Amino acid sequence: MAMTDKRVVRVTEEEPEQEVTVLTEARHVEKIEGANTVAQSWRLKERMKTLSVALVLCLNIPVDPPDIVKIQPCARQEAWIDPLSVPPGKAIEAIGNSLLKAYERWQPRARYKQSLDPTVEDVKKLCTSLRRNAKEERVLFHYNGHGVPKPTVNGEIWVFNKNYTQYIPLSIYELQTWMGSPSIYVYDCSNAGVIVKLFEQIADQHEEEWKRSGGPSCGSSGSGGSPSPPSFKQCIQLGACGANEILPMNPDLPADVFTACLTTPINMAVTWYMLQNKSKLLCGLTLDIIDKIPGQLNDRRTMLGELNWIFTAITDTIAWNTLPRDLFQKLFRQDLLVASLFRNFLLAQRIMRSYDCTPVCSPKLPPTHQHPMWDAWDLALELCLSQLPTALKSEDPYSLVHSSFFEEQLTAFQVWLNLGHQDRNPPEQLPVVLQVLLSQVHRPRALELLGSFLALGPWAVNLVLSVGIFPYVLRLLQSTARELRPMLVYLWAKILAVDPSCKGDLVRDNGYKYFLQVLSDASMPAEHRTMAAFVLGVIVWDHPDGQRVVLQGSLLAPCLEQLNDSHPHLRQWVALCVGRVWHHHPNARWTGTRDNAHEKLYTLLHDPVPEVRASAVFALGTFMSSLPSGDQNDHARAIDHAIAITLITSVAGDGSPLVRQELVVAMQYLVQMYESSFLAVARQCHRDDSGADLSPLSNLSSLSHGSSSVFSGVNSLSYSGKYYRLWQTLVALEHDPFPDVAKLARLVTDYIRTRVLLSARDGSEGRTESAPGTPVNKPIFMAGESPPASIETPTPTRVRVRSHNNHMDDGNGSSFLKPIVTTEFVEWSSKNFILPQRQDSLSSPSSPVHNFHTRSSSRLLAESEERRSVGTNKLDDQVFYHRNPGPPALLLFHPINPLLAVADKGNVTVWDVERNQNLSHWHNCNGSGSCISALAVLNPGTSSCFTATACDDGTVRVWRDTFAQQPQNDVSLVTAFQASPDNNPSSRDAGMLMSWEQDTSMLVVGGDSRVVRLWDLREERKTAELLTGGDITSFVTALHSHQAGPWIVVGCSDGYVRLLDRRASGTKTVVRQWREHTSCVISAHLLNASQSSTKIITGSVDGEVRLWDMRQSSSVQVCQSGPDSTAMATHANAHLFAVGSVNQEIAVHHASGSLVNTIKYHDGFMGQRIAPVSCLAFHPRRILLAAGTTDSSISVYGLARR
Repeated sequence: MAMTDKRVVRVTEEEPEQEVTVLTEARHVEKIEGANTVAQSWRLKERMKTLSVALVLCLNIPVDPPDIVKIQPCARQEAWIDPLSVPPGKAIEAIGNSLLKAYERWQPRARYKQSLDPTVEDVKKLCTSLRRNAKEERVLFHYNGHGVPKPTVNGEIWVFNKNYTQYIPLSIYELQTWMGSPSIYVYDCSNAGVIVKLFEQIADQHEEEWKRSGGPSCGSSGSGGSPSPPSFKQCIQLGACGANEILPMNPDLPADVFTACLTTPINMAVTWYMLQNKSKLLCGLTLDIIDKIPGQLNDRRTMLGELNWIFTAITDTIAWNTLPRDLFQKLFRQDLLVASLFRNFLLAQRIMRSYDCTPVCSPKLPPTHQHPMWDAWDLALELCLSQLPTALKSEDPYSLVHSSFFEEQLTAFQVWLNLGHQDRNPPEQLPVVLQVLLSQVHRPRALELLGSFLALGPWAVNLVLSVGIFPYVLRLLQSTARELRPMLVYLWAKILAVDPSCKGDLVRDNGYKYFLQVLSDASMPAEHRTMAAFVLGVIVWDHPDGQRVVLQGSLLAPCLEQLNDSHPHLRQWVALCVGRVWHHHPNARWTGTRDNAHEKLYTLLHDPVPEVRASAVFALGTFMSSLPSGDQNDHARAIDHAIAITLITSVAGDGSPLVRQELVVAMQYLVQMYESSFLAVARQCHRDDSGADLSPLSNLSSLSHGSSSVFSGVNSLSYSGKYYRLWQTLVALEHDPFPDVAKLARLVTDYIRTRVLLSARDGSEGRTESAPGTPVNKPIFMAGESPPASIETPTPTRVRVRSHNNHMDDGNGSSFLKPIVTTEFVEWSSKNFILPQRQDSLSSPSSPVHNFHTRSSSRLLAESEERRSVGTNKLDDQVFYHRNPGPPALLLFHPINPLLAVADKGNVTVWDVERNQNLSHWHNCNGSGSCISALAVLNPGTSSCFTATACDDGTVRVWRDTFAQQPQNDVSLVTAFQASPDNNPSSRDAGMLMSWEQDTSMLVVGGDSRVVRLWDLREERKTAELLTGGDITSFVTALHSHQAGPWIVVGCSDGYVRLLDRRASGTKTVVRQWREHTSCVISAHLLNASQSSTKIITGSVDGEVRLWDMRQSSSVQVCQSGPDSTAMATHANAHLFAVGSVNQEIAVHHASGSLVNTIKYHDGFMGQRIAPVSCLAFHPRRILLAAGTTDSSISVYGLARR
């Protein structure tokens, strides 16, 4: 099949032909509003630091406490030091220093103070000193009570007297008082659970005392005189064992096994692994080799560093998959030292449970000792230890085979992504992916998988942020690796789309420069530059610091250079980014003015993509509103006026409601800035219409929008210029066929009308002032416009409005205009970066499209048989009859199914003629002075089948769910626009006619006009205007075109039939015209329309039907069907035409002119005679003829089976 339009998809024999659909884009199927997503509270409310640590060791070497009988041999090591191997006086110091160094590995910047075998006063002095210096930061109290009795049931731990002759109890109540909050406590002693349990009760006691005293307890907080109550319940506690448990005494373990797990987890994990007989397969390894593992904890390239890296990833994964999100954030992300202690606490849970001890903590954690990730840890540990003998023989600490742990976890993450995410738990590998970002080797793959995960939607973004990935990806913006740019830009686009608050971090850390580089890099793919433009647009929106830094970084230049890029999303977002940069930012406006930015945006007003046009209108609107109120100079005013005139000239008649809504928003700024001039226009319009001045309380009702003629029916000779034309455009938009556009325009016009009414009520028009930049006695005219013969130049006035404040302060003392109306177009555009892509379900077995294709073969065969029987059977079998609510004016069959659309003056009803079922009925919402004049079916055979209605006032409306089989689907408006602005409904001749071409997405309109217009409904814009020729009395009354050829045939009111070539321009569009009809042409149709077809059939009011060959200068056949014809329909496939008349009959003819049959009566015995015919329609495929008559009857006739 030959196809002339480049947009038609050419397919191979192996591929099914792709359906061409229009008006199915997101802007038509969803509401124009931002995504209803809320960023979860992943960002910590407050980031704590533990910078003060008290190490309190009560060991009393070598004396054992009296309440515990120790076995022999017994665990003796403290902080990995055997106290019996060191002189007693130095042993405790060595142990204290060893413990201090172990803590320093996790928080080297903290202030550590030791208290070795202390008294109560020593502990008090130490704690109060640390709390005083820590202020609001957290203080750690580490207590080792291996040399003193177990804690008491009254909540006391033990210390010594000065002479070490007695054990002195230290109340937790006093310890809380000295430590204050926030604090963390570590109890490495038997029966530690007793203290943890009583701690909260004692905290309640503190709060009760505070309430009774009417103020803060003394010393309860480091803030001194703070009136806040004590918050000891928020303190963190870690205990070595339960309330009735004693510490392990295994001689192979250190005595402080709990402390060893918390401070030296790798050593403790290796020790426990060796003791569990899991090392039998590892020859040559003993416990002595533990301290010889090469490397540093913070060097991931070494064995010790890699083990610590894997351990961190595994414990984070266990915690993230086990704990509630808020608890995970508090314990594992808020404080570096606390996070390390709790990671290691998970190891303590595993190890100490094997020795019949259950570590306790507050807040309480669920059991994690049997989590499956521990198996991965054992495997990684074994693989590393298997290399240890070889690594010890090498002098190079980096000579090892790195673990495959991270590669395997990334593969598991990829498997989760490949299997889909519906109804499944989140992937448990996310914390591992976070750790992998630290590795240059695995980073690209990790970023790629992370991007695939974020593409699943906002929930995935919130999940990734909650795991703590933000500081990592923020740090990666310092990378210079070009291969990471696409992935990082994608990740940041997703993050900022869900949580725009991250823009402050990008400005603070200079991360915005990364995206400026990507946007300026022409070698980057357009989609990645689009994401960079989006990120920069988020950074500058409502963020003065962001506007300032990106302007200093020369953002405007690369944006303006890419306004003409071939990628539509890039054009859209550079325009939106530019519009956001100069929003309420005068410096950005003047920078753009120097680069002629506003003029460069003009080209986008004619872009084929509606979203791009709307973005350009948005940017020009924010350009006009970028200066504070009253700061406009003559140059600024001239630019504002030029922009406004360009906007209304270019897009006031745009086919997309999206663009027209943004036009109203942009126009409102001009209305506000030059309010006095618009008030003068409004008054003058009223004077011209009513012939009277606005006196107080006179004719106030005439200013309401209920009487639109006050502002629209204005004698153009009485006022001319920019403001009149702008006001006229706003009033026209007030009556826009799309309700959302009309609503916005009405709010703006009401803004002026209200002030006109208020000035009238005041009884005075105020003191005379000139409009800004407008001399009082100088009328304003458009460029190239001649002044009228007589003109009354109104004096612009400043209106006093009571309690009126329409300005807002930007925080810097500048007053900007507060918008009257707003849209969520930009927020809606951002949804592409937020929501997952819609899955196309049209290929599913339940899809209407799928069902159509599966039934098409049998249906086409039946239709072909039906058409072959036309010569033997008459078309007079009445298969459907119904009464319409009003006299039918138009009939149209669905191109595929036996569904009939019936339109009267302002309503449309759809019938299933086979089932005799009413499928839908709706009001067209056209004005009271207009009526429906044409119908069309868009996207037939798809799930998005729409009905288009045209009215004689030049408007087109498209409705969805009109042919839906489900009655619960309400008919709704898809789009509406003014297709033919010069149509005059008062003429009431043919109205506006339509011819729809599905494959080219072209809507051809004409009628009551001498112009035929071509609208591309994919682009939602007018692509051509074809002049039909003739004098001013010759209007189009019949119209037909076909997508297979360039021809458009029109019949005119003066009897002319003209053939137009859409490829031509100007006066050359009429390539053939005939004048053989002597009366108005009521139908014109291309027969077998194709590139090679040349046949045309036309009919006129006098009943004359002519067949034309466009190659001939005269008709090739004439048929007289009868006088006073009112309607004619043509069946191109069956070569039939039918003519109805006021004489109450329908004549059905073959294209050769022979009469097939006439229809005069309804079916049945003594059938009633049909009324005068008002409309006719053939089904395009089947032999069905629908007829509407003036008595509101609708009949459908099929072939008689005789």
